[in-house]
Amino acid sequence: GGYRLSALDFATRLSFFLGMEGRFEEALSIARRALEIAPLTPLVRHTLNWNLYHARRFDEAAASARVLISTEPDYGLGHLLLSLALSQTGRHREAIETCERAAELLGRSPYPLCFLAALNAHAGRDREARALLAEVERLGEARYVSPYMLALAHCQLGDAERALQELGNAVEIVDARLAWLGVDPLFDPIRN
Repeated sequence: GGYRLSALDFATRLSFFLGMEGRFEEALSIARRALEIAPLTPLVRHTLNWNLYHARRFDEAAASARVLISTEPDYGLGHLLLSLALSQTGRHREAIETCERAAELLGRSPYPLCFLAALNAHAGRDREARALLAEVERLGEARYVSPYMLALAHCQLGDAERALQELGNAVEIVDARLAWLGVDPLFDPIRN
């Protein structure tokens, strides 16, 4: 006997995979079916929300993230996804506040801080974004920091050269987050 996935685990992983490929209708169909089966499982709703966000269905992603947060108020990834969707719809102040909550819930680690830096930059708050990146650099002295995440923040700061340099670093170490590069809305400024 090897490791066996439950049908629900398989569905969420398949939905994420299809989303990474930009096959959003299939990804969303699977995520919605999984949600029918397990409506109270946070990861199942998060899978739906993540794919809605990457499909650029930001209002739907935000509404669904609010449902998740209403049932799981301490689920940091729910707050994170809500912040990303809000930022894309121009609700920058609320997005930043929500991402700050996500960073608190997720232990003020490099992952949410890079998103927080990106959202501050997207809102035109470059000074705040750079201060957050400095904090991430300090954290990086003792723990892993994804170059993909750094690239994301630098892209939003308008520093395409540094973003591409960090993406090169991500390729070198085979950063798993690269799977989302083709569909990540935060990379739209350098996508051509």
